[in-house]
Amino acid sequence: MAIQSVQHGTEAKADMASRDSLWQIAIECGGQGVWEVGETSGIKYHSPTWFKMRGFEQDDAAVTTQKAWLSRIHPDDQARLLEQFEAEKSGQIDDVRHEYRERHRDGRWIWILSHGKIISRDSAGMAVHTIGTDTDVTEIKLDQERLTALADSEQRWRIAVESAGQGLWDINYATGQSYFSPAWRSMRGIAENESVSAAFQDWLHTVHPDDRECLFNELHTRDGSASNDVVHQYRQRHRNGSWVWIMCRGKIVERDSMGKPVRLIGTDTDITDLKNSESELKRLSDRYELAVSAAMVGVWEFDLSNFKSLWDENTRNLFDASLVNDLLPADFWESRLHPEDRARACATAENAIATHGSYAMDYRIVIPSGEVRHVRCRAIYHTDTVHGPKLLGVNWDVTEDYHLAEELRRAKELAERHSVQVEIAHQRMKHNALHDALTGLPNRRRLDQLLKVVSAAQPQVIGKRVALFHVDLDRFKHINDTMGHLAGDAILKRVARILKYCVGTGSTVCRAGGDEFVILNLDAPADGQLADLAMRLLRELNEPVIYNGHECFFGASIGIAVGESGAVMGQSLLVNSDIALYRAKSEGRNRFSFFTADMQQEVVEQKRCADDILRGLDRNEFFVVYQPQFDARSLDVVGVEALIRWRHPERGVLAPLAFLPVAEEINAVARIDAFVLVQALADMAQWRRAGIVIPNVSVNVSERRLSDPKLAESLSKLDIPRDCVSFELLESIYLDNQSEMISRNLAEIRKLGIGIEIDDFGTGHASIACLHSLRPKRLKIDRQLVLPILASVEMRRLLAAIVDIGKVLGIEVLAEGVETREHARILTDLDCDYLQGFAFARPMEAADLAEFMLSNRWRVAA
Repeated sequence: MAIQSVQHGTEAKADMASRDSLWQIAIECGGQGVWEVGETSGIKYHSPTWFKMRGFEQDDAAVTTQKAWLSRIHPDDQARLLEQFEAEKSGQIDDVRHEYRERHRDGRWIWILSHGKIISRDSAGMAVHTIGTDTDVTEIKLDQERLTALADSEQRWRIAVESAGQGLWDINYATGQSYFSPAWRSMRGIAENESVSAAFQDWLHTVHPDDRECLFNELHTRDGSASNDVVHQYRQRHRNGSWVWIMCRGKIVERDSMGKPVRLIGTDTDITDLKNSESELKRLSDRYELAVSAAMVGVWEFDLSNFKSLWDENTRNLFDASLVNDLLPADFWESRLHPEDRARACATAENAIATHGSYAMDYRIVIPSGEVRHVRCRAIYHTDTVHGPKLLGVNWDVTEDYHLAEELRRAKELAERHSVQVEIAHQRMKHNALHDALTGLPNRRRLDQLLKVVSAAQPQVIGKRVALFHVDLDRFKHINDTMGHLAGDAILKRVARILKYCVGTGSTVCRAGGDEFVILNLDAPADGQLADLAMRLLRELNEPVIYNGHECFFGASIGIAVGESGAVMGQSLLVNSDIALYRAKSEGRNRFSFFTADMQQEVVEQKRCADDILRGLDRNEFFVVYQPQFDARSLDVVGVEALIRWRHPERGVLAPLAFLPVAEEINAVARIDAFVLVQALADMAQWRRAGIVIPNVSVNVSERRLSDPKLAESLSKLDIPRDCVSFELLESIYLDNQSEMISRNLAEIRKLGIGIEIDDFGTGHASIACLHSLRPKRLKIDRQLVLPILASVEMRRLLAAIVDIGKVLGIEVLAEGVETREHARILTDLDCDYLQGFAFARPMEAADLAEFMLSNRWRVAA
């Protein structure tokens, strides 16, 4: 019995080993690598497929060690994997699942999906035996990336087509599926949730009766045609009952076995406006032909490139040229001129050609019969790139009129000439008084007249909405300053044309002055349509103007105010639009904003703050505080930054952000800058007398003060010790706005021994080239870049790059916002020169700073 039992046990173990082997073979055939790890038992196994998917031989056991395996893991995945390992070992997780990138033996990265199970732990709960499989999922990952890229590409394509105002359609007659985009529906007045039949007969029923037969025949010829292009123009019924002209362009992308189109894809474009324009042009052309024929006016042209003339029938009859060939000799017209008028007529024509101008003259001709005829001629110089330069003109016979009017004209000549001149002068003066000389638009005086109409609620505006657009150009001053006033005038003319074109005949466009324009609509549509108009204006005004071969880029900010006629005063409407314009500018420019009651309240608050600022300056409510700056390694005080504060009688001590934006608006920042500098110089002298050495005082200077032509003169009157004072500039002041005055003032400042520092570096968009050109004494890294370095490796690298830039250019680097000693340690390791922040000292008044310097308490804390 014992022998039989042992034999039975041996057979069971062999059977189990056989099944395990079969399972392993099945897993290996599925492309999965099997692995088994024992933490304490020493068990370690990796299957042939495990080695193969990584490019190694099975006998290369050195690659299976944890150190060797971790060295092949992608750096971005290592920390996450180690964290998961710790959680699995400590007993928190039994199921093992990792997805990571590993370096293949050939150097490329492969994606591995690892699944496993912890099958035993020790008495402390630590994992001791783990089994699992690895799967190469690189292709799956690549497929996912390709699908994402394909989806993004298709989305961008759809957005681009839709943005161009084109409607997309996709019809599959085989599956019965169809797609019609929002733009396709919109141009036909069809709601987005409304079903649309793709059946051919249903669609044909909506087509204009005059277009159906042609479309039917053209579409059916596609059945056997080799061409897959679909191009149609037709009219289709809009939901509102009108007819819309459609330009259809598409492709047959699929046919059945008989060659009949099965699937078509394409775009539709609304060309109704174009068709209406063509119709109007034909109507005008027909009227012109009728008018010319009825008036017996002769039309002619003279080609200046080959000196050949082309005359119509009326002109030939007038000059008795009916027997002459169609191609008239070059001197034919001159040969018909009366001898007494020949020189004058030729000179007038030659002058028009030389000046590329126009001319109007009456002259006499002598036809072969000897008859003298009086001809009235009007002509202009015209050129185009296709046909070259020409004289285009009209002639008509005024012989009878001349004889009938001659005596009367002589009698009235003096009186009429005087009367006409007076009337012309009167009309010109009246026009000039109400219109801008440069753009021809109504001026501010005319605008005031129109606003009086609104205020008085005259009959033409009673009960109507009145909208006023206040348009102010962005970057116009910069163009004027850099390219001259002629370039500015060209832009103003262009803006005037754009505004008139966009608003049409229903509104009045005025030039209020400078680079400000006003659009007044006395019968305004809904706010949504006003917003659409504003967006269109912004798009058009963003297009650059080419002047002397240079592209002049500018934009606009728009404030919109709306009110009921009679309910608001016209001037109030103008004030409200100006408030909305200010909001648009403060939110970043190149945008529009509607006036609201909240804006009015903000204006009141800003006005109160502005009044308080001016009173505070007069009452010495402002004072200066100083924040020390330290050498990163020795912790010696290398300077202080002078900062403005306001001891408000009601609101307490205010930081600059609470009042500087308003001070900028009322031009008080330059005065504040001057106050800080004078106070800092006085405090420096007091510290020196007390035996306290502050090597440098940094003072902020605004763009407005740096643009002051009298800045250098005012600074020269102050007792500024050389190399002891620095001016801090925001990087945008010089690096993005290099005006001639700022450049000149910076040069004068350097001559006075005042250093230049760039403040808040890294938050703007200054170029390294401009930084190299300016060569400041010091760069101050903004606190927004310093604060995250405790947790962000990327931010440490960024700061290291900025420090390297400073080292290469020979510029000192100071970090602001050093909140903790750990910040200071990291910045010191990054080789930053100087530190400033709460970790060492907060801003303090002059007396407190003196006590701080004598105490040396920051060294004790360090």
